[in-house]
Order: sequence, then structure tokens, then C-alpha cells
Amino acid sequence: MGGWGVLNHALYDRREPDATIRLGYASFLSAWSLMNTGTRESGFGYWFPGEANDGGTGGGFEPAAYGMTWLGQPHHRGPWYYSSETDMGYC
Repeated sequence: MGGWGVLNHALYDRREPDATIRLGYASFLSAWSLMNTGTRESGFGYWFPGEANDGGTGGGFEPAAYGMTWLGQPHHRGPWYYSSETDMGYC
């Protein structure tokens, strides 16, 4: 969702949009990189294996080895537990 606003700003409100255009497109594409999907042989997904998790997405990525979510839950490096609005990016 945020990618649309960033890209719109780059295309219509900036005199030198190059870096902002890259940021806007990266925002669009980021949701695809957090998709949990795979084949039966691969366990149906990289992040959370299992057929029940096939096709799930994370709304963000945590680079730190350990931390806490905004709801106070322990978290490890990888995609967020929540899909947030990533489904909007697929539309």
C-alpha cells in the first residue's frame, strides 16, 4: 500500500525522482519476497514449512536475531508473524 504513495510522489512531486522511484517499486515487490510457498518436495515453504502454511505472507521482515513484536511477543529473524496489508500489494 505504501509503495503506491511513494511512487506517486516520485512521478508527480519530485524534480529528481530516481531514488524515490526505486523505493516505490521495492515497496511493491517486497511482499512477493516474503511469500511462504513451495513444492511438496521443498516442504511447501521456506519460512514456515507445511502444507497448511503454503501461500502465507509476512507483512515485514525482522533483520535482528531476537526481538519483540509490537504486541510484546518474542520474535526471531525472519518475516513477521502478521500478514499486515501485503495482500493489497498483490492486487
